Amino acid sequence: MCNQCSAGKWSDQGTVCTLCPAGKFSAAAEAVECKDCTQGSSSFAGDTVCTACSVGRWSTQGSVCTDCVAGKFAAAQSSTECTSCTAGKYSDSRASSCGDCLAGKYSGSGAAACIDCAAGKFAVSTVSVECTSCVAGKYSDSNASSCGDCSAGRHSLAGAPACADCPAGKFVSSTGSMVCALCVAGKFSALVGMTECTSCYPGSYATYGSLECTVCTAGKYKASSGGASVSDCLLCDAGKYSGGGAASCIACPAAKYSEAGASACVGCEVSSGRYYSSVAEACLACAAGKFSSSDGCKDCAPGSYSLVGASVCTLCVPGKFGNLGGAEAAVCLNCLAGKYSAGSGAALCANCPAGKLQAALGATDCAACVAGKYSASGENACTECPAGTYIATSGAVSCNECPTGRYSASGATLCVNCASGSYAITPASCANCPVGYYSPQGEACQMCPPGTFSAVGARTCTTCTLGSYSDAGASQCTSCQS
Repeated sequence: MCNQCSAGKWSDQGTVCTLCPAGKFSAAAEAVECKDCTQGSSSFAGDTVCTACSVGRWSTQGSVCTDCVAGKFAAAQSSTECTSCTAGKYSDSRASSCGDCLAGKYSGSGAAACIDCAAGKFAVSTVSVECTSCVAGKYSDSNASSCGDCSAGRHSLAGAPACADCPAGKFVSSTGSMVCALCVAGKFSALVGMTECTSCYPGSYATYGSLECTVCTAGKYKASSGGASVSDCLLCDAGKYSGGGAASCIACPAAKYSEAGASACVGCEVSSGRYYSSVAEACLACAAGKFSSSDGCKDCAPGSYSLVGASVCTLCVPGKFGNLGGAEAAVCLNCLAGKYSAGSGAALCANCPAGKLQAALGATDCAACVAGKYSASGENACTECPAGTYIATSGAVSCNECPTGRYSASGATLCVNCASGSYAITPASCANCPVGYYSPQGEACQMCPPGTFSAVGARTCTTCTLGSYSDAGASQCTSCQS
């Protein structure tokens, strides 16, 4: 005898009844197979009917209901799929809806959780899909819904997670600043995070962006505060002195003195170039042309000089001279052209010796006249030998006359023969030999012998042709037939 399989079971062999698996069902007895639950529904093993998936769950045909994963949702029963949360929202698993991201958070689509805005960014509203960078001069912590202003003394660039202190030498007095300003000249800031710069105290100065003030060097002073450059430090006057960082200069005590810009006063010593004046009750500098001694200032000797406040006189250098002492010995003078001084301490310059010259001022020696020129003593130029004279050596004091039969132009270093066919009528000029005469080498003209003749300026005589003759000194030949 066979038994019926009850609803929720099935049998295809008739041997045993089997429970319908989850996701399938059999509504009547004696089922030979189980049917699939439709999409959006499910069943437990042995169920006779399928039940709709609850909100937040879904299923396909013949499957069990599955929870929507985090970041998705199913708003209605019998859902066949889950829907991703839109950007700016999120959901846990088995969600029937998505929640809004709070201010200071954001999300992309399908997010299981909202993400905190990173430090330096913010999201001012809910349901944000991205965070916005803080503008320069502001900052934010993470999860921020707004950015805060940087306080005075601090600054930031765009997207800054925190504000930075202004470095030393800079400041900012307002809130919300993106940059710090350099301290102006005359002020400084030694610390970071300053809201204002401090004026330099008297006796010091500061350039733009200074971390500290620089003190005026010894021998200078700055009376007021706020010095903006080293040029604001002024030299102490002569007769006063100062140490470094001084707001004023101190007068030298009696029997002491100082030059302008002095860091200390010194005594009126002989080596100082000064002497003590009981009338002026002060140390006075010896005048130019004088030097200091134990009994006052004395005149420099000829050939030397001194400037104001000299303790010794200085010898004139070669090329210069000093022929006066005292107040006239403040400088040495250049030797004039035609003169020179070879050594130091010359009271006078010497004339260049004959045969030499010097055209420049302040010469230490003289140069020899070149060949063809000469000079007398003390000349500033050499003179060319006149025509008809010559000199072959340098350093000449006079020129030699050309020998008979020779001539020269001016400035000659030797005398020469006249051109062939001519002779020297003076040592300075040549002339052609007359007719009937000749000169083969430019020396004295010679008479043509009988049987020859010549024209003016002849180098040689020409022999008469056959059938003609001539006497000595002939200008032409005569035919024998005439």
